Amino acid sequence: MQSGVADLRTIVDPLVSIGMPVYNGEKFLRQALDSLLTQDHYNFELNICDNASTDETAAICEEYCARDQRIHYYSNPSNIGLLANWQRAFEAASSDLFMWAACDDCWSPSYVRTLVDCLLANPQATLAAGRICFIDVNGNPYAGHHDAPACDAGGNLGPAKQLLQQHSVNWLHGIYRRRSVAKFLPAFINGDSWGSDVVFLWEICLATNVVGSNEAILYKRLAGHSSERTARQRVKWQLWLATALLRPILRSSLPLSKKADLLHAYTSYLKRFTCPEGLYPWVFLWVRAGYHCLLGIDRP
Repeated sequence: MQSGVADLRTIVDPLVSIGMPVYNGEKFLRQALDSLLTQDHYNFELNICDNASTDETAAICEEYCARDQRIHYYSNPSNIGLLANWQRAFEAASSDLFMWAACDDCWSPSYVRTLVDCLLANPQATLAAGRICFIDVNGNPYAGHHDAPACDAGGNLGPAKQLLQQHSVNWLHGIYRRRSVAKFLPAFINGDSWGSDVVFLWEICLATNVVGSNEAILYKRLAGHSSERTARQRVKWQLWLATALLRPILRSSLPLSKKADLLHAYTSYLKRFTCPEGLYPWVFLWVRAGYHCLLGIDRP
């Protein structure tokens, strides 16, 4: 791109800070960077926070930094943990418009522009999120998708209920007003690495305005990561998630009728994720966890 054209687009486009936390991301990192660099919203900075990778991540990042001055590379001397690195990506931003980008995802070319336009058209909104389409490790699409937040007559409650009904945790990769969302960040950074994203988004949806557009598409790669937990750990996680999602409902100033509506969505969500195979396996898990606790052991 000629410098004169780039300068003009920088003036027209508001600055967006994109934070990319990465650890050993060499497999898909180039695809992710290429997808961001072809966004039709030109004026952004991309802050890559490398959590002490041991693969070729650093070399790839340095290559792209030399190619495009919008990219900044930060490398942690040691691994500070998953969520702490996401926090570092947030704190590296110099603009109030902020977006987290995963190192293995891709985006439609107008993703950033569309969501920025949503925020500019809705000055009271804290978050604008897009449509989520899922792809496998080879980039092939999975069936199904998650829609962007849809506002209705219920105000904030529409996106909040939609978040749980769709399990739309990937709204996390929308664009935020950073100063407005900073107060919710502890719910994400200090929570369990599985589930803190939905708690973070749940608090935002209940307390602020959330908007979006299905024209902005995030291609979320499902790479098959999983973590094995013992029975005691699974029960502890279930208790944490139930409490973390319930707390914002109870402390809200909503009328009782709306709280009851939210509690219905809340209980349906917990049932889906804590006892997907029915009540008996769930009870058996709790009995087994209690037995292991009495014996002082920790087994699957």
